[in-house]
Amino acid sequence: MQRTVIKRDGKKERFRTQKIINTIFEIIKGMDVEDDYELVFRIIKELDLKVPEKVTTEELDLLVLKAIEHLIPKHPVYDTLATLQLLKLINKRVDRRFKSFQAYLKYSVGAGFLKEDLLRFNLSELEEAIDYKNDQLLDYFGLTTLRDRYLSKDQEQEVIEKPQWFFMRVAMGIGNNEQEIKAVYEKMSRLEYLHSTPTLFNSGTTVSQYSSCYVNVVDDSLEGITNKLTETAFLAKYAGGVGTDVSRVRATGSHIHSLNARSSGVIPFLKVFDTMVNSIQQGGRRRSSQVISIQPWHYDIEAFLELRETTGNAYFRTPSLNTKLWMPDEIMRRIENDEPVYLFDPGECPELVTATGEDFSEKYNARIQQAEAGKMKLYKKIGGRDFFSKYLFKLAKTGHPWLTFKDRHNRHNPCPQYSIINSSNLCTEISIPNTPESTAVCTLASINLERHINSERTGFDWEKLAETVQIMVRALDNILDKNFYPSEAARKNTMDLRPLGIGIMGFAAALIELGVAYDSDKAVETARSLGAFLKEQAYKTSEKLADERGAFRHYDEMKKAGNGYDYPPRRNAVLMAIAPTATISIIAGTTSSVDSYFSNLYSRDTLSGKYIVINKQLIRALELKGHWNDEMADRIKRNNGSVQNLEGLKELIDMDWFKTAYEVHPNRQIDIAAAFQESVDQAVSKSIYIDEQLRPEMEKIYLYAWKKQLKSTYYCFIDKVIKGEKYTSQVNKRGSRKGFGQRKEKAPDESAANRKEVYGTRTVQEILELEAREKYGNQVVDEVMNSKGESCPTDPLLAKLCPSCE
Repeated sequence: MQRTVIKRDGKKERFRTQKIINTIFEIIKGMDVEDDYELVFRIIKELDLKVPEKVTTEELDLLVLKAIEHLIPKHPVYDTLATLQLLKLINKRVDRRFKSFQAYLKYSVGAGFLKEDLLRFNLSELEEAIDYKNDQLLDYFGLTTLRDRYLSKDQEQEVIEKPQWFFMRVAMGIGNNEQEIKAVYEKMSRLEYLHSTPTLFNSGTTVSQYSSCYVNVVDDSLEGITNKLTETAFLAKYAGGVGTDVSRVRATGSHIHSLNARSSGVIPFLKVFDTMVNSIQQGGRRRSSQVISIQPWHYDIEAFLELRETTGNAYFRTPSLNTKLWMPDEIMRRIENDEPVYLFDPGECPELVTATGEDFSEKYNARIQQAEAGKMKLYKKIGGRDFFSKYLFKLAKTGHPWLTFKDRHNRHNPCPQYSIINSSNLCTEISIPNTPESTAVCTLASINLERHINSERTGFDWEKLAETVQIMVRALDNILDKNFYPSEAARKNTMDLRPLGIGIMGFAAALIELGVAYDSDKAVETARSLGAFLKEQAYKTSEKLADERGAFRHYDEMKKAGNGYDYPPRRNAVLMAIAPTATISIIAGTTSSVDSYFSNLYSRDTLSGKYIVINKQLIRALELKGHWNDEMADRIKRNNGSVQNLEGLKELIDMDWFKTAYEVHPNRQIDIAAAFQESVDQAVSKSIYIDEQLRPEMEKIYLYAWKKQLKSTYYCFIDKVIKGEKYTSQVNKRGSRKGFGQRKEKAPDESAANRKEVYGTRTVQEILELEAREKYGNQVVDEVMNSKGESCPTDPLLAKLCPSCE
């Protein structure tokens, strides 16, 4: 087949493989590779299958990129090559339109994309500070994510911003002067820390909504409900993830005095929220996100547990809303001791909503006595263990509701005279006092710990970490005054408390660099010392800022009223919050938050496409021993991304370094989160990964999380049996293990004839599928059955996360 290349000016020439070879050699130039000819041969072999009869030069560049991309699972060197090729494509397009960063800025301001305020800075000084070498710190997945979701685009959706221009533009929207801008730029462009997605989206733009999370409270009135529905719509519109507490809303059957009628309860109103949140696109780029929180003594709790079911009356289902429980210690104590849990109407017991700790226990027990004496209009009594078992079944099946601990949050409330903490945010890491009139707001940024290892690889560079925290505190505090607040209640809370949320990412990757296994006591101690250091530096910086700019408003008000708090004045009421960091950790090229590697080889589905992620640290370790090759990659893939049971590896590498999410016991996952929680003044967002064999232990696992003083848990992911069947040849390895919702085993003496009535002539595989559909639901099983048997495991968290906390 004769192939023709069509150039940009319309001229045609014959396709020449040698020109492509020369182009690839040009990309490789300067890289430290063993055999550049082998690399080129592999790429050309991939490319040859993709080039059509007629192709433009731009299409040919993209085909070369796709050929390299296909080889990324083989070795990280192809990731580097793909990144360099994509950078070339981005820069080539942008350079055709703009000769400089200043030209881009002036165009974008004139077009209404960026704020005119940016032009007041010394643009020559800032352009001189841009370091294009930092582009090489990005990997392909990170750069692709930047290109598709973060780099500025014109009205035709053409990229008009280079990666380093992006970092500088974001810094210009944060800093108050050139010195601050350069400090923020240098840290972000070196991927030492990153702000959360809304800040990266909107900094410097005409839509100055930087904040990640909002937590509002619905009052028990039609006006209160509709007001918060309106507020939530605008919060979601401007890319904020919303947490909404509905514990005050009266129960089904409660008396409405103004109408002399019975209330329909909270559930029908949640359907309205569900419809609204599903219809609003955050920033025009994605579906908005919301979580509804309720206290588990609410009379409507049983209907609340059913909201995320896929079957039943659609009027009582909310497929787009997330749900969570705001659990008091008294209820957890009753569950642990299998004492009855009483459900009440908040319209009849409003004092229970705002009571915490011992105060809640006293008031709750007083209501129980009234109920037993027949003095309560609405109440219900259920067994504590029965309630928790039903809850855990729903959590395992639907992923909801998440479990967060009301008293744990409020025990460390820095401003109890302002309000109790009524609920947390969508990703469960925010812990800020709020009321129906004051909507909590938090602005997030996360430190990349992998970029803060000392040069000897013996520990962290504490001086560098301190510098990063200091820059982050000032940057985040600046944002509070520049931010656009979609509601007056949100502005009020921010100006009263000035809350910040400094988190981390890359903890698991940093541990491997330091030679520490995630599943070890040393990892827990590392988490504890890190958390303490970060808190010390954050508070020290905030106290210094209070000297310069003043303490947060509520602090001064209490001091003037003679009810001052017993801690030194600081600029911000709270400063620490560890968010999930999904997308920004992709940009930074590191592991998410405090989580371990999900797998050593897996796929991640994102808005930018589906990408194969390999543990590059594992590859480096195997390469040092001369044992990384295509065969090894295939062995790990066949083993579901795990290296634990691969023959011959124990003598080559420390296997404990490379345990994956489901191979680390949930208690260890909780230990690490709890070690950070000791110093984090807000909360740690922590999803729990549970191997199928540990499903019967879920009650113990979540009681353990409560006892370890966690404030929050997030998603519960269970490695399901049927997924294991996709990767192995044996069937029915489950044996007699039981799980929540499993049918009771038939009596041992049941006849073969009776069993045949149940299963007929179905094969073992068909029987397993039927049992799985009964246990997990059709949606889960269909997704698994439709996947390719040879495919990589997929990280479940990325598809679930609230984009705003990323």
